Amino acid sequence: GQEPMTARMTNPAKFVKGAEGAERVTEDDVLHSPTIFNFENNLTQEDAEKFVTYLTTPYLRIPLVLNFLNDDRLGCLFNETIRLLMERVLFEPLTFFDDRP
Repeated sequence: GQEPMTARMTNPAKFVKGAEGAERVTEDDVLHSPTIFNFENNLTQEDAEKFVTYLTTPYLRIPLVLNFLNDDRLGCLFNETIRLLMERVLFEPLTFFDDRP
């Protein structure tokens, strides 16, 4: 079937130059990218790199993203993309168990 809208929104490939459309992006891909989307200048390149890197860790991204935004960056939530990302990171359903018997 078709990938859910939330999975497309939280896919870090969307924010890494040269990785658009990639199915999976790793932390190394983010760190080696020449530029990262800076969310309409709401984040520095360094902060954008950290934020997008946190999106590469499915099970740890909730505390990482919340801590990142809580660290004097609450004003970033006025940016619609960052706000939607935070909401989807919090509420996106994930598969926690594999198919092993």
